[in-house]
Amino acid sequence: MSVTQLFKPPPDIEQRFQPSENLNVDTFTNERGYSIRYGYAFPKNMNCIVVILQGLSEFGEKFCEFIRDQNNLDRGCLFIDWAFQGGSHRLEENPHKRHCDSFDDDVNDVMHLTQTILPDLLKKYGYQAQPMVLLGHSTGAAIATLLLQKQQHTFK
Repeated sequence: MSVTQLFKPPPDIEQRFQPSENLNVDTFTNERGYSIRYGYAFPKNMNCIVVILQGLSEFGEKFCEFIRDQNNLDRGCLFIDWAFQGGSHRLEENPHKRHCDSFDDDVNDVMHLTQTILPDLLKKYGYQAQPMVLLGHSTGAAIATLLLQKQQHTFK
């Protein structure tokens, strides 16, 4: 586990909903100065990376079962907690409130994660560049459409 910690699931939750042993979380500071939390789980024989763009008020560990299933299919996973939700920077005056000036800010955070941080992670773990696919859920799907306008050839 990296800099930040995983959210702790309830002790009696089924194993399939628990974070897999290869799930790592970390943070980066975005161009607006906010700490953005992201997570990744790479299987041994990875053949692609699923970039998970989650919905409003969600956090990466919500996708533990999906990540485990994808890893079993040799697909790596990468998620991002949007600014002001999950394990990312929160509003000081109301940490439970999600705030967004523009979805372009979220698009820029994903671009930084996939273009700057991911290549270093792949190198660190001895992987070659991998094809990437997007999984956008709810608000994440709206952000994905904006991301594809800027980076349509980055994703399969």
